Amino acid sequence: MKIIGITGGIGSGKSVASKIIQKAGIPILYSDPIAKEVMDSDEEIKRDLIIEFGEEVYVNGKINKEFLSGLIFSNKENMHILNTIVHPKVISSLEEKIHKEFEKEEIVCVESALIFESKIEAMFNYILTITAPEEMRIRRVLDREETTYGEIKQRIDSQFPEETKTSLADFVIQNDDTIEKLENNVLFFLNLIRKI
Repeated sequence: MKIIGITGGIGSGKSVASKIIQKAGIPILYSDPIAKEVMDSDEEIKRDLIIEFGEEVYVNGKINKEFLSGLIFSNKENMHILNTIVHPKVISSLEEKIHKEFEKEEIVCVESALIFESKIEAMFNYILTITAPEEMRIRRVLDREETTYGEIKQRIDSQFPEETKTSLADFVIQNDDTIEKLENNVLFFLNLIRKI
């Protein structure tokens, strides 16, 4: 089995690329819903997050995503605390799902914005980074979400710079053109991976 990491900054198009891969018949695990599931269900994590960030971090037993985002994107120390508490269990959950649900698959992909930030590169045989110019990424997010330029910039600044993500990746797709071009590049990448 080849385990492929798909990463990229906010607005880069990694989720679109992941959907193209899924449509091509390759199973994909999305780390965000898994992280949310872990934060909502693991009592130890709940306790630790409440100790660090206060009762407001949960509403009716579910993670208060908006409140947590406000804390972590404006403060790198808070981001580090969150990652230290949550990531080990998210990684365990990902590994368990890969080996339980997809043990007969030839290729499995994991989409995660924070592969390099979380230092989980060793999990993957190959890492694909989807990248795009910053202004284009900001424009895409403004088009799809109710947010502000400043909030998006804050989220971008909380992640590794694009140059770092591209320099650490095994493969890079520049997503600064049409969806059709992105699809062609992603399918080319898959053909390459299948032949390796």
